[in-house]
Amino acid sequence: MSARLAIITVNWNQTESTCRCLHALAAFQALRPELWVVDNASKDGAVAISSEFPRVHLIANSTNLGFGAANNQALRATGAPLALLLNNDASISETDLADLVLTMEETPRIAALGPVLTAGPNSEKITAIGGRDVSRHIRTHLRPEDLPPGALESTRPIRVRYLPGAIALVRIAALEEAGYFEERYFFGGELADYCEIAAARGHEAAVLPSARGWHDMSESDEHRRRLYPYYILRNRFLFVRRHRRARLLPLALFWTAYGLAAAGRDLARGNPARARLSLLAVADGLVGRFGNQNRRVLGASGAETAR
Repeated sequence: MSARLAIITVNWNQTESTCRCLHALAAFQALRPELWVVDNASKDGAVAISSEFPRVHLIANSTNLGFGAANNQALRATGAPLALLLNNDASISETDLADLVLTMEETPRIAALGPVLTAGPNSEKITAIGGRDVSRHIRTHLRPEDLPPGALESTRPIRVRYLPGAIALVRIAALEEAGYFEERYFFGGELADYCEIAAARGHEAAVLPSARGWHDMSESDEHRRRLYPYYILRNRFLFVRRHRRARLLPLALFWTAYGLAAAGRDLARGNPARARLSLLAVADGLVGRFGNQNRRVLGASGAETAR
């Protein structure tokens, strides 16, 4: 295979999961990718990765820079033309990854390509076949019922609006053209933003229906589960500001109403902490407070690991 490949994993206080992920990648036989780990100031001994995996290029940050900025560091440092962004709780087989690489080599218009995602290594449940417009849809991950009949049996890539960041093969030349990932998202939305820019420049995001990968979020820690509802809503406002200026007011009102309704439901269910996340996301989205807000979201209990 002619293309050189980098695989990039961002670690934040999940060093055990990252090491499991690296062991799986080290077992590849035909592909010999550059392996990169960008550690966002973990407190659980991430420096040991270098001694256990001497092939790995480790970037150790003194503060938590978020998903986009961490990936940008490795993307700018590698000389590979293609890079696989891989969550440490996700996995793809060497055969399926090789198919993704070959498809990218043969299809220059594709700027980002991913597999069909399932819920786990032994699960038949499909959780995402790429995604649709995040500015207009609450549920953005595409499922089999969202596609035309027989689409998953096709051997050709399926065009989508964006790819989830758990497993995404990106063309670095297209990323450079787009200005790399927008770092103000911090956690979630970076791939949707990049795919939007790439599409405006004549590129595509696609899913290869014959390839499978899995993303098991069951090991996500409490902090991530608390952060996700905030960032996934707040970052819709950033996406709308960047890519839907002509419809800024109605879309801002839509996501404000959604956030207020979600907060009301959570209060009715006796969950004021989650209601607070929706209200905070709406407030920050409306005033343009983006970037790392972990300390405000998690509060005093999570301040140390939120950095």
